[in-house]
Amino acid sequence: MARWQWVMALAMCAPMVLWSAAAPGDDEAKEEKTLVFRSSLVAIDGRMILVRSHLVGRESALPKLSAAADSSAKGKPIPADASVAVRRKIEVLADDATHRKVKVTWQKIDLDVPPTAKNFALVTEGAEFSASSTAGKITLGQQKDRNARMESIQLRWRDKTIGQYPDWLAVKFPQPRQIDTVILRTFGEHVHGRNKEGIRDYQLQYRTSGGNWTTLASVRNNTKEYLVHRFPPVITDQLRVQVTAGNVHDEIGWRTEGCRSRSGNSRFSRLQDFEVFKLGPQPVNRVEELSRTVTIEKSAKGCIAVFKDEVPMPEGVASSPDYLAEVLRQAGYGVTFLDAELLSNTSLLAKENFDLFIHPYGCSFPLGTTLYQFLEQGGHLLTLGGQAFTNVVVRSADGKLLATGYDPGIITTPAKMVRKDWYAPLREQIGLFAGPFQTFVQVASARAVSGQHIINPAIRINGPLEGYPSTGLVGQVIPIEEEEQYVQEGKEMTYILNSRVGTKKIGAMHRLNANYNYFMFNKTCARWVPLLEAHDLYDRPRGSAGAMILNHDGRYRGSIWTFFGATNRDLFPPGDETMGKALLNIVGFAMRGTFLHGLRPGYNCYRQGERAAARVFVENFGSADRTGRVTFTFLPLKSEEVAFKQEQEIRLPKEKSTLVETSWARAATTCTASDSMARSRWRGCGEFYWWAARYGDDAAHRFYLDFPHLYFAMGYSWMLNWE
Repeated sequence: MARWQWVMALAMCAPMVLWSAAAPGDDEAKEEKTLVFRSSLVAIDGRMILVRSHLVGRESALPKLSAAADSSAKGKPIPADASVAVRRKIEVLADDATHRKVKVTWQKIDLDVPPTAKNFALVTEGAEFSASSTAGKITLGQQKDRNARMESIQLRWRDKTIGQYPDWLAVKFPQPRQIDTVILRTFGEHVHGRNKEGIRDYQLQYRTSGGNWTTLASVRNNTKEYLVHRFPPVITDQLRVQVTAGNVHDEIGWRTEGCRSRSGNSRFSRLQDFEVFKLGPQPVNRVEELSRTVTIEKSAKGCIAVFKDEVPMPEGVASSPDYLAEVLRQAGYGVTFLDAELLSNTSLLAKENFDLFIHPYGCSFPLGTTLYQFLEQGGHLLTLGGQAFTNVVVRSADGKLLATGYDPGIITTPAKMVRKDWYAPLREQIGLFAGPFQTFVQVASARAVSGQHIINPAIRINGPLEGYPSTGLVGQVIPIEEEEQYVQEGKEMTYILNSRVGTKKIGAMHRLNANYNYFMFNKTCARWVPLLEAHDLYDRPRGSAGAMILNHDGRYRGSIWTFFGATNRDLFPPGDETMGKALLNIVGFAMRGTFLHGLRPGYNCYRQGERAAARVFVENFGSADRTGRVTFTFLPLKSEEVAFKQEQEIRLPKEKSTLVETSWARAATTCTASDSMARSRWRGCGEFYWWAARYGDDAAHRFYLDFPHLYFAMGYSWMLNWE
């Protein structure tokens, strides 16, 4: 059989799901793999967002406030029917080699409804709700206490037709009511400027005495949570919201290869609250401009932002921000504390200010941050204390942060997908803790992964560990046109592109790939590097307790993420010098921004005596050019004898990718049929080998078979010798 036929057959039989961490007991736990996830869809249980931090939605049918009027209204009541934009402004007051002093300004918008105002949309007032469709019972209007509704989060209506519009929700009063104000609450921005769950386009309508529906307001391109509608008084017995579009998910499978995917339809209409009042001319929202002065510590070695606040943690043990800052400052880094207010309301978290962001509070994190933008700019991330970003915290009226229990989907938590919010991981989601409900079981200790050189290989943490394995999402599906570009750049194998083009010509195969299995030919955009490996009492591996994701392509190109999933103990406690040094090693690796990826052979299998070629990409995302040495090594499996070794001096331009290549001629061996049967029916006369390409303090491994009729996967480790 020809080489391409074997490759094609193996590609067609490839697993649909490849994980970046092996299951307990898997001997290939250190292998770099690509995780993909596909699941089905359900409704979420709810979300809590404090009204005082959110905006009035824009209504095209209502008057807009001019810039002059907006300026004069700061700190004063303004008409609720005005369209107000949040302003995040940073003014540099002083800047030198060690400090940057800035003034940050933002707007706080309070939604103030008089406590005596009667909400006609309450069940106790005789209101009845109906909808075009509903996934579960409609629970709008059942909770009378308005403050309790505002400081809790619960999805009270969602339609059940995936991506089919229009959807409508109506409220009927027991008798005609005179009204002039409607306040809707949908789902707002999970990070600044991004919305994937709220209603986007809709019309607010009322029914006339003649039974006709008349439009009060039309809204387009909404991303906000609270939407206030003020209008001249009308008398009606029924109101409805007719939704024509929801905010679109940026899903991996969206319109892949020209075929509309099921994932692209996973959009719903959602509401958390529906209030109807007769308020008269009194204002509903109040705008106040707030500002703070912040001093950013600077250092030529690197600038680091650390989240520090009185943060509630329903799960996990936080690392001490003060201790982390002390260790980093002693090493020469500039460290600045950011609290929840600064993270949620300002754009301080930006690459121009910081190189690395440390989040020590595990699951707890505020909404409205610029985290995605920071990582897209090439900023680095370190999370401690367990599964990160899965529990929104908000500030209550008395100034305390409250945990809401709501997972906003910032990372690729399967809970969001299994609850049927969407089918596939989203392109913008951070690929941390991507395992499907995986947790540590009977973990007795954790130790540094052998073969990596980022942290001390002698590190061992004794005692039981609870929490989440540090699995990661490192791949995504890309259009064929983008695949062609990667092939031209030498970053993708030609046979993968040819296989995709071939299956596209086969109708049934194309439908299978385009509609159900987007991940048959996924593109690896990052490397997953395990740092700590958990073990049970019998020394069996139980998953990764800490890992890195090195983004070399895609949306977060150049960004390095380190994450630890233990929830029952602080892995970086004050006074632990060993883990303190590990922290500095992790931070130093991220700051250098230099690593390898994409080590591959010229072919996936070789004939006896054929010259084997390999190449690897070296990325330099640092701020300066570097020189170094790549050492390729070819070793037989289960043997310390080196079969081939080659060193190459290289120069790495900053923010560039460098391709390094090598080749090796292995002598041909003879093999009889009896030899083949003696070795095993599957292995034939082939031999297992691995590649090693050492470069700095980076390391990984993968194996392959040197035999013409069997598939092999190539692996690598690397080390950089700085000069």
